[in-house]
Amino acid sequence: MSQISRFERVWKGSRYVLAGIFLALGTVAPSPSVLGAQTGSDDGLPQIQASDICAGPHGDPDTACPVPPLADVWDVLETPGTANVYLLDVPKPAMHLQLDLTELPADYDLYLFTPDDASFESVHEGLAPESISASLGVAGPHLIYVAVDPAREPAPDAAYRLHIQLEDGAGVAGVTAPVDQTTNDAGAPVPATATPVPPTATPVPPTATPVPPTATPAPTVLYKADFSGSIRDWQIVEPTAVWTNSGGVLSPSLNHDFTSTILAPYRPTSADYAIEAEAQSLGGNTWYLIARYDSARFMAAGLCLFAGIAEIQDNPSGLGCGRDASAKMSFDANWHTYRFELQGSDYRLYVDGVLTVHWNDATVLGPGRAGVFAGPNTRVNVRAFRILSL
Repeated sequence: MSQISRFERVWKGSRYVLAGIFLALGTVAPSPSVLGAQTGSDDGLPQIQASDICAGPHGDPDTACPVPPLADVWDVLETPGTANVYLLDVPKPAMHLQLDLTELPADYDLYLFTPDDASFESVHEGLAPESISASLGVAGPHLIYVAVDPAREPAPDAAYRLHIQLEDGAGVAGVTAPVDQTTNDAGAPVPATATPVPPTATPVPPTATPVPPTATPAPTVLYKADFSGSIRDWQIVEPTAVWTNSGGVLSPSLNHDFTSTILAPYRPTSADYAIEAEAQSLGGNTWYLIARYDSARFMAAGLCLFAGIAEIQDNPSGLGCGRDASAKMSFDANWHTYRFELQGSDYRLYVDGVLTVHWNDATVLGPGRAGVFAGPNTRVNVRAFRILSL
């Protein structure tokens, strides 16, 4: 099962740009031999083979395969960490879309992204069917994803069924409703004649006085440090750890053989807050922004450098790369801004403003304290650290 953070969408003009855990979302066109056996369904809907309607590989928004508003589409996934992307054109606002992913030969997940920044997902474990029932606010291109997690093996020789049903109050879009019929004396069907109804004048609603929108208040900076002065008020947790600030940069000792944790002096009163840090990763093991620290328990979000992943995890008993929610990333020695948001049991890690990892976990829910953690022999520099309200 994919974490619910697997995709984050940014709308740019008429194109979607998706950032997620997949290094590449390209996939191959389904094999006709695999899909050819799918000829009918219990619901009587049109049965469509992806190889018949897709121009080729359809693993990203630029190559998304157009699909009709009412059909069962049969398709395959062949490689871990890939997705098939379908483009559904919604003709008008206020329509309803039902998506059902069934006949699953492997653990696949279902996602829907809309032009008005809404997203929907169904990510059950195993071969349980996935389903999305969505009321759509806008017309235009909507993207449907069927995805397999990088850690799961797909079934390239077996097709899944994606049921698509777009409808409004008058029925399914693009499908004519049946005409009511009666019969004559010979038993032949005759269309029923409707009783004419005089038109009713449409009342004109009064013009409402426009109300100016209320601005969303900016987050309050609860604490900030630029490390241009002393760090004596910061707490180093491990007795053997050494942290220094030189030239406005906070960093652990280059020769530390054990974990090294340093905590900011500010103690949040609410468990919902964000940490931002401008940091430079120079190699080694791991480093994390930590939050809700209470003795040996805390939440961590940061980088596992040797494995090439960004991740979020709880730490009731010790850190380990890739243990909870993670995403593949490439690293460099440039300065980047890392933001770790915590709201209840919902956690998000942003890198330079892009949502990179999203996770939900209820292990550590108290406010605790915030700081920085470095693994053994990890070289990381931090030149700015902030705690903000949410």
